[in-house]
Amino acid sequence: MATLKQRVHRFNGTDYDTIHYETSSACVLLSNGNYLSSYESRLTSTLSIANGGTGQTTGPKAVYALTNACSALTSSNLASEDYFPLYDVSATTGKKILASELASYCASASGSGGGITWSSTSVGGTIQIDGIDWMIVHIDSGKYYVCKKTISYGVTPGSTTYAMSTGPVACQAVYASFSDTVKAKLNNVTVNNVTMKVFMVSYEQLNGGFSHFSSNTNRIAYDDSGIAQYWWSSSPSSSRNVYCVDSDGSLGNYGYIPSNTFGFRPFACITK
Repeated sequence: MATLKQRVHRFNGTDYDTIHYETSSACVLLSNGNYLSSYESRLTSTLSIANGGTGQTTGPKAVYALTNACSALTSSNLASEDYFPLYDVSATTGKKILASELASYCASASGSGGGITWSSTSVGGTIQIDGIDWMIVHIDSGKYYVCKKTISYGVTPGSTTYAMSTGPVACQAVYASFSDTVKAKLNNVTVNNVTMKVFMVSYEQLNGGFSHFSSNTNRIAYDDSGIAQYWWSSSPSSSRNVYCVDSDGSLGNYGYIPSNTFGFRPFACITK
């Protein structure tokens, strides 16, 4: 309880007397009918929740508590559903970001313009990798992404064997174009006996292996002109043909000869 001290000078006719008063804040009645003691906690560095504060002693913790409706920043409540308030320089607005994505956001922000911007984290959602839109097609121990558009309508596998075709060359070119921030996050994935960090999808992944490709509609890919295109898988359908996704999203079950010119869609996997 605070002790209030007051000094009063009283004129006695010829001189001034000094009178000292001491009282507790519990005895000081304010004009609004409340005693001063009820406001003490609001005058200290820690604002109690009961008095409209956050229970925090620092600005960052107080902002975090207000954002997440919790009273303390501890390991127990720093869960995937918690948000951090951030200032988005590019948009000049405030935003909230999931705690589970904070590291990726920071890597993106410090990656000299490169990195990953998380606008969605569920299957079928879109993210940006180095400024290009990719779609989440599957989640297990990692998150699998495909470029939303066909990068080129001028790719020929050249062979029914993925390892001997031009597919890995095209994949390596995409990987080489990524920023160092993105390269550090990509996992090696083995498809049809070829291990790369950017890969072409297999027939099995297109035919139920990746959850997003459960329907023909979800397999459809467009070029920059907005026209649906055929695009290659990495799997042979016979000794002379390769599986392909048709422009309507159906699988070319009888395959197409590797000399045909179809689209190319790179895939990548990033640790959750």
